[in-house]
Amino acid sequence: NIGECVVLATGDYCSGDLHEGLVRTNEFQPPKQAVRAGRLFAAYVRSLAGVFPKVRVEFVAPGNHDRLTRKPQAQAGGENSWGYVVGALAEDLLANQKNVDFRLHTAMQALVEAAGRKYLIGHGDGILGTWGIPFYGIDRKVGREAKARRSMPDRQFDRIVIGHFHTGTDHEDWLIGGSLSGTDENDHKCGRHSKAHQTSWVTHPKHGEFGFTRWYLD
Repeated sequence: NIGECVVLATGDYCSGDLHEGLVRTNEFQPPKQAVRAGRLFAAYVRSLAGVFPKVRVEFVAPGNHDRLTRKPQAQAGGENSWGYVVGALAEDLLANQKNVDFRLHTAMQALVEAAGRKYLIGHGDGILGTWGIPFYGIDRKVGREAKARRSMPDRQFDRIVIGHFHTGTDHEDWLIGGSLSGTDENDHKCGRHSKAHQTSWVTHPKHGEFGFTRWYLD
């Protein structure tokens, strides 16, 4: 029995206009992107709420495509972001859905709990690396975070969960959920090839995570 479905949302909800190529190829302008993404996200969560007795959304607002500044903005960057608009709109649209708990995080990272397991979630765009999934870069981040938090029991975590990289990956210390856009031109350049997908798993308080499933989109 699954009593609660927890949605970990890790940024980049719209493509924005951060790069000149996006300005030339976007189907919609960023404000319209944010509105359409917020409505779509709310509809997605509402569909889950019809299946599970309780749905909790842990929504990290900042990504790299969502931001409104050319360079990453650490302080208040989650509010100066189209991701914040997407989250705030979705939260309002779900306000009357009684079995949905929507938590909008404006910090770059958030520590969340599910079935007794703690996940440090964020977008992951600050991780350095090239050509595919940067395993060593992500491992360095896990190590730095674990070292910084080891003397703070309330801030420790079991796994890191990130987005950014379009290929989903399951690692014993970190997870990447995948991308709804799938492989694009930049992925080809970086050697990442993946169908559009998202990832789900089941978390057990004693046995941890299992049952990883890729949900591929046509």
